[in-house]
Amino acid sequence: GVPYFISGGAGAVLYAPPKMGGFYHYLEVHVGEEIEVRVIPLLRWLSIFPNSAKLEVGDTLRLRAFGADPTGRTISVGPPMWVRWTSSDTSVGRVDSVGTFVALSEGDVEVTVRCGLRYGRAHLSVVRSADTGDAGTSPVPEGYSLHSFPNPFNDVTSISFEVPAGCKVALGVYDVLGRKVRTLVDMSCGPGRYSAPWDGREVASGVYIVRMEAGEFSKAIKVTLLR
Repeated sequence: GVPYFISGGAGAVLYAPPKMGGFYHYLEVHVGEEIEVRVIPLLRWLSIFPNSAKLEVGDTLRLRAFGADPTGRTISVGPPMWVRWTSSDTSVGRVDSVGTFVALSEGDVEVTVRCGLRYGRAHLSVVRSADTGDAGTSPVPEGYSLHSFPNPFNDVTSISFEVPAGCKVALGVYDVLGRKVRTLVDMSCGPGRYSAPWDGREVASGVYIVRMEAGEFSKAIKVTLLR
């Protein structure tokens, strides 16, 4: 029911309304026993949030995929776009078609999301309840925090943050003139520890500001991109 306007022959770039999450998409048509039409966004990059986490056996974690369209705008990647989620070890944990991961047994697992030619990955560790810390120690952070590692960095750095209670989190990267160059997170997060990658290969070397706003909490840190 979504209108498309073909700008060329078969397999050409198609225009999709902004409500689908981006401007430029194309269609893949797969012919087998049934004809499958896949809506594929043209992405500069694709990543998973959070890209690392520690869970207990039996936990469920909702993973989300984000990417950048050809204009550089950060978009949420999901239905009706064609997206495939996979787990490197289904005995440790399984992930469904919308990114919900269920921890089944102890171990480390890599979750991959694919959309077109782009891939995003998250590294998850599953432990028993007794392995999450000393008895009586809550895994919920006591306060807000924001860090980056490595810093200085070349190409990619990981921005980690903690929230002690559920809230809306906005995490963005700005240049020294205050112009936003990347939205890393813009969503509601439950209490916990998170990390989001920033790929700086599409911007110039220099100093950038990572700013976090979560409820009434606000913090900014400097990160340095070196070539």
